[in-house]
Amino acid sequence: FTHEDGTLISLPGFWNGENQWKVRFSPNKPGKWNYTVTCSDADNTGLCCSGIIEAAACEPATDLERHGYATIVPGQRYMSYADGTPFFYLADTHWQMPDYERLHECNYPGCTCGNQFKHLVDDRVKKGFTVYQTYFDSAQSDGGGNKRRHDWWTDCYTLINPQAFNENFDKKMDYLADSGFTIVMGLGVHSVTTAAMGEALTDFAKYMVARYAAYPIIWITGQEIDMGFVQGKLENYMPYIHAAEIISKYDGYHHPLGTHMLALEYAAPHSASPDLDARPWHKFWALQAGHRRDLKKGDMRPKSKYYDYYIKGKPFMETEAFYEDLRRSVSSTVNPMTCSNGYEEARNAAWKAILCGSYGFTYGVHGIWGMRWSKDPADGGWATTYNGEPWFMGLYKPAGQEM
Repeated sequence: FTHEDGTLISLPGFWNGENQWKVRFSPNKPGKWNYTVTCSDADNTGLCCSGIIEAAACEPATDLERHGYATIVPGQRYMSYADGTPFFYLADTHWQMPDYERLHECNYPGCTCGNQFKHLVDDRVKKGFTVYQTYFDSAQSDGGGNKRRHDWWTDCYTLINPQAFNENFDKKMDYLADSGFTIVMGLGVHSVTTAAMGEALTDFAKYMVARYAAYPIIWITGQEIDMGFVQGKLENYMPYIHAAEIISKYDGYHHPLGTHMLALEYAAPHSASPDLDARPWHKFWALQAGHRRDLKKGDMRPKSKYYDYYIKGKPFMETEAFYEDLRRSVSSTVNPMTCSNGYEEARNAAWKAILCGSYGFTYGVHGIWGMRWSKDPADGGWATTYNGEPWFMGLYKPAGQEM
């Protein structure tokens, strides 16, 4: 797609089932766009075509529509909208949204909306969140033993299932974009994904870029992608690196691209940070302070751990710290290794991270991050090791109200 001023956006198309191929384009400025479609398959030259799109200016209803996609300006320590307006990254953790948030039922007490996903989104819009942070369980496992509700594959890791995308994730992405959210997207969960998929993750990455690059995206590659490096299992690390290279190559909008990390210092033994820092596609740090179990220590991530990243010059952001009411017990006298971190830890972690230079914060609350539908363990949601509260109890926790 070439704008009349010379701006070029190149995007891959994607298979949408049967004999249907699509390309998704979101013009980022009004005016005339010339497009040309090419095809590498000699048997499908009928797909090749060209034409003109006349893009009209929109009537903006959200900050995204007013200012454009989130981006990173070299030399800045924060993200901006495309027009230079600072973008404050205030995220809510919905790690398992593609797989477990429901479009056709809602069990919030007394609610008749019939759509749990929209219930969650509408609540977060009202509270002022700007980001929905999530990832796919692309390898048939979320790392916590939950039973999948959707299957993204017709044949595991070789043939995608477009119907699952059309009926589920496309609808969610549309609603998030229309609601003004930036979607922070990962492709899998630490070494669980890569141990199963290996280099098939790169094919999935290309499909995801083709299908969703035209949306308001920030890429974090995957959740805790450096675990394989830390464990000395590069076979569980390099597929994420190659997936990120694919994202960088095919995302014609050049959305911000980083990696969600374990809670290690930059120069700690076995840290993957120096390796990631040197890769040309890596533009920002998505750090995590983690979820300390023993609250008797009385401290959070020290300033020094943030400073190690701050001095490297790239923007960094605290993306996972002290999910509210994560642990089972609310009293450290029961067992300090399973006590609740409660409300103030999440609130203080946000404040401290921003004072240390974080360009935003990702809040998380139990019941929503791991998506517990109910108190019944049979409904899934990481019931065995964490607090058993369902999503509708997490929705109105005090730290989430104050973020």
